[in-house]
Amino acid sequence: MTTTITIDQVFSRIEISDFAPIYFLSGDDIYIQDFLINHVSKSYLKDGGRKVLYSIGDDKYQLLIEELYSISIFDDRRLIVVRQVQKITQKGRDELLKYLSNPATEICLIIISDNYYDKNKFLNELKSKSIMVDVRSPLNRNKLKYWVFNILKPGEIQITSGAVDTIIDRQGNSLSNIINEIHIISLMMNESGEIREDIVETIVRDNMEFPIWRFLDALGCKDIVSSVRILHSLCEHGNLAPPIMINLTTFFENMYWMQNKKNIYANYPQLNKMLTGNLYKYSSNYSIDEIINIFKSLRQIDLHSKLTSTSPINLLLPLTIRLCSGAYA
Repeated sequence: MTTTITIDQVFSRIEISDFAPIYFLSGDDIYIQDFLINHVSKSYLKDGGRKVLYSIGDDKYQLLIEELYSISIFDDRRLIVVRQVQKITQKGRDELLKYLSNPATEICLIIISDNYYDKNKFLNELKSKSIMVDVRSPLNRNKLKYWVFNILKPGEIQITSGAVDTIIDRQGNSLSNIINEIHIISLMMNESGEIREDIVETIVRDNMEFPIWRFLDALGCKDIVSSVRILHSLCEHGNLAPPIMINLTTFFENMYWMQNKKNIYANYPQLNKMLTGNLYKYSSNYSIDEIINIFKSLRQIDLHSKLTSTSPINLLLPLTIRLCSGAYA
């Protein structure tokens, strides 16, 4: 059984020198990965020792196995970080799993898998023998801001809370995008002075590429302004009508079954954590009859898209406006 803890829980345990022998970091946000690794390294190796990095594919897996089984003469602590573990050979997998069943006391092993949703047998076995930590880029605005101010080194870059909000609005579909944008603005300012909201507005274009779940969130809230803005962005960045409509269907299917008091974890596609957590709120904005009418309209649009060359925005914009204005009620 996989044991999952939050990053805050990792930090709390580190403060009392409670280190896990194996951490499994799942998610592709490199800034959060590095922040956590550096935090563990600073505490775990504070009295000496060394940090060793391996990237399977670039480094031979045998070197990792040898490192894990080697005995330190002086009992020095070692922090071993492993990336691209999915590239390890079957023999290497067997040896690594054997080590995880009886890890060395002087080693803290951090295994990183960038794909949070990868469910293959080997990774599941690694998770079951490790403490798993979610290192995906946060979806919540407040958590995004929390990480921005934690990752920026104190005194390195000064930026106001309002400026961060503006960057999130214009470029913030991931923590990496936000941090990179802040560094670019700082360089343009010759790395001097505080980054304020008015400065961001003159530099950062409103060309944010939104993930589809943000469109669904806006529709669930019946926020017509955000819905139309995000739809335009999706279409401008090359998203086609079929995948957007598949996501719309899944979204309203989940809402329909929740309204009918059915098990929302039934055998149909699930929503991400953010959307699932807000499903009750979305459901309060739509009646069952309204959802049924939306399904009918989606089927008509799907048929129209297959018979004509109508652009995605022209297909989906009328639907978006009707959804948010309650025209299907």
